[in-house]
Amino acid sequence: MNTDVIFAVISTIGFGIALIFCFQIRKSLMDTAARTFLSASMGIYFLTGIGKLLQWFSITDYFIPYLGLFEILFVPFFLFFVYSFDTNRELKTRKRVEEALQKSNNDLEARVKERTAQLATSNEALKLEITERTHAEETLRESEEQIRNLLDSTAEAIYGTDLNGNCTFCNPACLRMLGYSSLDDLIGKNMHSLIHHSRHDGSPYPAKDCRIDQAFKHGEGIHVDDEVLWRPDGTCFPAEYWSYPVRRDNQVVGAVMTFFDITKRREAEERLLQSEEKYRMLIENNQDGIFISQDDIIKFANEAFAKIHGYTAEEIIGKNIWEIITPQDIDKVADVFRRIQAGDDAPGEFELCTLHRDRRTRIFVNMNIGRITYCGMWANMGTVKDITERKKAEEIQLENQRLVYLNKAKSGFLANMSHELRTPLNSIIGFTELLKQKVAGQLNEKQDRYVENVLTNSKLLLSLIEDILDFNKIEEGRIDLVFEELPVPETIKKILELLKENASRKYVTLKAELDPELTVIEADRQRFNQILYNLLENAVKFSKTEGGIVTITTRREGNTGIFQISDTGIGIKEYDMGRMFKAFEQLDAGITRKYGGTGLGLAITKRLVELHGGEITVVSRYGLGSTFTFSIPVSQVWN
Repeated sequence: MNTDVIFAVISTIGFGIALIFCFQIRKSLMDTAARTFLSASMGIYFLTGIGKLLQWFSITDYFIPYLGLFEILFVPFFLFFVYSFDTNRELKTRKRVEEALQKSNNDLEARVKERTAQLATSNEALKLEITERTHAEETLRESEEQIRNLLDSTAEAIYGTDLNGNCTFCNPACLRMLGYSSLDDLIGKNMHSLIHHSRHDGSPYPAKDCRIDQAFKHGEGIHVDDEVLWRPDGTCFPAEYWSYPVRRDNQVVGAVMTFFDITKRREAEERLLQSEEKYRMLIENNQDGIFISQDDIIKFANEAFAKIHGYTAEEIIGKNIWEIITPQDIDKVADVFRRIQAGDDAPGEFELCTLHRDRRTRIFVNMNIGRITYCGMWANMGTVKDITERKKAEEIQLENQRLVYLNKAKSGFLANMSHELRTPLNSIIGFTELLKQKVAGQLNEKQDRYVENVLTNSKLLLSLIEDILDFNKIEEGRIDLVFEELPVPETIKKILELLKENASRKYVTLKAELDPELTVIEADRQRFNQILYNLLENAVKFSKTEGGIVTITTRREGNTGIFQISDTGIGIKEYDMGRMFKAFEQLDAGITRKYGGTGLGLAITKRLVELHGGEITVVSRYGLGSTFTFSIPVSQVWN
């Protein structure tokens, strides 16, 4: 075999192997091309080496059969180039996509973090809101429970309506009074049609006139006590009710009604009406005035009421009630009438002035007003008590209180003045006594007489001031007695010694007749001495000059010591006896000028004796003398 043949065989075998390899590459490239064409977003076409257009309708079409040998050899290499180019571009695109994805991922993570923070804040706010809402719901639930318990436990019947008059709620008392057993019987039902459709006589009650519905129709509350409510069995009962609007956001959204079954009250009123004739005689004979008025007109009045105002019963019936009320009290009485009619609290009894028939005389009365049915209609019934005399007595009492106040003021003035006078007077007495004792030198007869007069009158004035102070203390209750056991004989002896010189100047004899059983008495030392001194000093002062006798006598009667001071003086006239122990009283101006004195001595003595629990009396014969007797309780007696 020559060289040409061998080369030809080898060339043929190599070409075959190359052709097989090309077909394998073609198949692989066709798969890649198919995927490329399917995923490409633009149209792709191929031209042959000589410019022939290759067309296909889908990537699955086989176009190789149309190619020549040149194209068969060229296409694989071209596809390999396209595949390499597309792969490179795909890598770049993928890189850009990955970068975009990375950026988007970073942005997303930032947004997620931001949103997570926002969600955390919102979550806390939501938790707080949930807590507050839970608390509010709990409070609301408790409030609703309290209201429900209140509605369930109250004896008053209560129900509510909407703006159409349909029932929205009711309590058990409402069901019971109306004769229903279930809430479903009322809830959502029109209450006027159900319980208020007819009047007490059975005549229809138009819904437009329904006074219950006025609460939500006109936004005003109303009180009614002269209508009836109906039960499902066709019976009715008299009711007193209150209907008030319910508002929400300043808008009326319904009404609530409260009512009572007043059957028993009406029955009682009916019994009262039926017994009116029975008690008419009792009313007529009553000393208090009684009247009944309707629409301000007096429909009935008993004789006492008419007489108080100067009329007969026939004359006053038919008059307007306001004709007998003083103008200043009309508003007061009108307000009571209005409150009674409205069912509000009204005073049980109040004071006012009414007018007599002469239109001038005012009559003070206590009036009591109530509401009754009279001749089938509502009326006001009142009682009137004439308190004019009591008011006069009260005025007198007020005047007495004023006088007491003035008397205290007078006492205070006297006490103040006495204090102001006593201080300089003590100085005068002190210096006068020094002059009389010739401490400052000898006095002639005339000077000595003047000094004696000054000293005597100063002591009299001081005695007057002391009496005023004592009386003022007694009147104001400012004297506190300190009781102790006093020896009676020794005390009397000391008082007589004090009066001995004065009695000697008038040639009056002092005598003591003492009961040996009365040796000790329980008394205040200073005030007991004052009692004895005042009475003995008066006896000496009013005794006749020369030959007068003053005697003090004691005796014991049970647990009481009796003391008598007698004189043979000028005596007391019978009609003056009642004035003996009054303050600032002196029986005769001439006697005052002759004997002096303040008119307080006996008044003070009487009060001091009474403070010791004793009494004082006087027996006298004018021109012959007087005997004063006083008693003091004795605690113990020693012989």
